[in-house]
Amino acid sequence: MCSDLKYALITTVGILAIIAIFGIIVCMN
Repeated sequence: MCSDLKYALITTVGILAIIAIFGIIVCMN
């Protein structure tokens, strides 16, 4: 249970990080 929750958190943070990086790239262009 705890490991599943940890992986879900990591996945969510990863997706948010990718979205943030994409946003920064688009804004700089």
